[in-house]
Amino acid sequence: MRPTIRALALSALLAAVAASPAWAGPPWLSVELPANPLDPSTRGAFLLVHTYHHAGVTSMPVTARAEGLVNGARRSVELTLERTSRDGVLALRRGWPAEGAWVLVITGMPGPGSVTALVTV
Repeated sequence: MRPTIRALALSALLAAVAASPAWAGPPWLSVELPANPLDPSTRGAFLLVHTYHHAGVTSMPVTARAEGLVNGARRSVELTLERTSRDGVLALRRGWPAEGAWVLVITGMPGPGSVTALVTV
């Protein structure tokens, strides 16, 4: 009887830990615009991307591209994000043409369970 109670108690503990808010749920992004000009690692950046999992700052793969219309033609430009002096904060510098209308597509954790932020420029 005692091994069964121990097994049930262990199962209940594991289920509680696995379902706790610290582990459940998707990642999320926050966009800071304009970037902080007083931090040398972000000076000159167009915007900053903060990455989180629940309330905790976390590092994760992030991709960015600019989608735009220039003279009636659709354009897509892959962008590079740079690490900054802070964990979970990436800097995006302007890498798309000044002419045209643009939307930035920033995706954290590309693939299933990803999160995307759209920023109009």
